[in-house]
Amino acid sequence: MSDYFRTLSERLGAGWNRFWFTPTDPLTLCALRVCVGLIATYTIFTYSFDLLSLWGPDALLPTGVVRSLQEGRVRFSYLDYVHSPAQLWTVHALGLAVMVLFTVGFATRVTSVLALVVFVSYAHRAIMLTSQYEPIIALLLFYLCLGPAGAYLSVDRWRAARRRGPTSAVALVAPSYAATIACRLIQVHLTVVYVMMALGKISAIVWWNGTAAWWLMINSRDPLLDFSDLRNRAIAENSTSVGSRGAIYLINAWTHLILAFELSFPLLAWNRLTRPLILAIGVLVWALVAVLTGLVSFALVMVVANLAFLTPDQMRSLLGLVGYRPTAADPAASGAR
Repeated sequence: MSDYFRTLSERLGAGWNRFWFTPTDPLTLCALRVCVGLIATYTIFTYSFDLLSLWGPDALLPTGVVRSLQEGRVRFSYLDYVHSPAQLWTVHALGLAVMVLFTVGFATRVTSVLALVVFVSYAHRAIMLTSQYEPIIALLLFYLCLGPAGAYLSVDRWRAARRRGPTSAVALVAPSYAATIACRLIQVHLTVVYVMMALGKISAIVWWNGTAAWWLMINSRDPLLDFSDLRNRAIAENSTSVGSRGAIYLINAWTHLILAFELSFPLLAWNRLTRPLILAIGVLVWALVAVLTGLVSFALVMVVANLAFLTPDQMRSLLGLVGYRPTAADPAASGAR
């Protein structure tokens, strides 16, 4: 019996260490930095059009009101200490500069932390704007701080190559423990997000009877397409026409596809054989969600977050589709995940 528990402990420990601490090529993490940086930078830029009304000294929600509403919660926003329009525009410009530098990978170890501070400060100051979108961006920015997110696709790498001189060979990027840990944390956290979304849906009858997609359509304020005709067909009383039945079947199919995807993702994304399939289905599902609800930003950031499940070799192949093939790292370690 003691041998059994010793063997069990050793194998569990070996599996734990292999899962978290096998050094891997940081290419996946670097690609995530570019995608997340572009989305976050665009988000901060769009705030420029309503900067004073939403974050100014006399904003819709003054600083004192926001603090009272979030009393007892952990929050930080450097915008709380801005007291004039000139100061606000200055820190806004600096924040945008930080986001751009992070996206292009300049001094990434520093700008990754600053980018997180910038994004969270806006989200904590204007709580009336936050939705399911901001927490996903924030968690991705946080985990990108933990690894070498500037090892590829960055100004940092370009500057390092220039220092070595034009005749020197391009140095290989060393496999990194930190890259593994950062990607694993994103994967685990994203799995929890999918589990919570699925649990929230299965507790509502509309996801079981197939009408949830219909409710998403009628409650959306800004859908990408006008589904009014489809809705009218679906809710027509005593209608038995082929068109009406087809509309109902389509709405039911959309509903069950979204629910099935969220239920199966936490299982299939961890299997190497089924992972490419569930990630491809995820692109389709989130595209449908964007069309139904108009939540393009949220759908896009969820697709980007799913990229954390790609191995470095898979990411290298994906980048090859757009004509970019970064130098390979150690072949023995690049596919360790």
